Amino acid sequence: MRYYKQFLLTLSLCFNLSIAHASTRDRIYNMADLEVLAAEKNFYEFFNHALDVVPSERKESYKNLMDEMGVAYLSYLAGRFSIEEQERKLLLKISKWPIFMGNEFFIKKRDFLFIKEIKHCFEAKNKQCVTLAEQLFNDYEHDAIFSFDIVNTLYTYKVPQQQLWSFAIPLVSKPISEFYCSKEPFKNIILNRLYQEMDSKQELSTQVHPDCLKQFQSDFRVALKASDNRNRIAAYLLLKQAKLAKDHDISTYHFFSFTNNPDLKGQLLDDTLKQLKGLSLKYEQRDELLKTLSKLDFLPGRFFESPESSKSQSRV
Repeated sequence: MRYYKQFLLTLSLCFNLSIAHASTRDRIYNMADLEVLAAEKNFYEFFNHALDVVPSERKESYKNLMDEMGVAYLSYLAGRFSIEEQERKLLLKISKWPIFMGNEFFIKKRDFLFIKEIKHCFEAKNKQCVTLAEQLFNDYEHDAIFSFDIVNTLYTYKVPQQQLWSFAIPLVSKPISEFYCSKEPFKNIILNRLYQEMDSKQELSTQVHPDCLKQFQSDFRVALKASDNRNRIAAYLLLKQAKLAKDHDISTYHFFSFTNNPDLKGQLLDDTLKQLKGLSLKYEQRDELLKTLSKLDFLPGRFFESPESSKSQSRV
């Protein structure tokens, strides 16, 4: 009988505690409650009840308090050696709230925190750092500049370039990219990707904004004079499809295609000869081409090695 009474007492106590816990959990908090929690920096309870305040009661003081606690939470996380799963879930949860999705300062500060976390992962020699970067990149809405920062960070830690392109797209597809596409190593990553796409598909990626492409004009023009046929062709196609090719670029491309490829034939040879013949009627283009040639050391020797003397004579 004594054990039965103890059992009933224990059962009653557990029931009362669960009721009390449910009562606390289900209670609707008001602004006064949230202000107390904010003063205590009690992030979990604060954010679990922040939406208890109905929209019609969310005055300026409410918005200011939310901003304050959002930034304070980021500062708290920044001071942590590592971010726990529970902390990450809370951050993801509040990041999807409209009040933070439209908060540029909150987003920039959070993105800075993510870069720090990725660096810490690599420095700890964790093998899942690229996976972590992909998770942070895909799960949140970011400032466009985050693409620049995360690509440069991953590049620093020797992540292969082909894995970096998906991180770069949100920035290179926007007009603001003109201020970043010329900066290394971001520039080199984009340039290699463009050459790779032109080599495989012969068409310009629609993901790259024209203002970004303009930053590579000088690089494309240098490539027009390169001995590497693939890069020269890619550079020429990029200039044309981006509507950046000038008459001199066309002449340069055809001349160096002719001199660097003695075996040129078919339609490409016909187009090249037609273009070069047209130079006789275009003094300015011819003059520009001669200036370019005067800066070169030598023409490639194999250009004059044709077994047919008539071809060699015509080239001379």
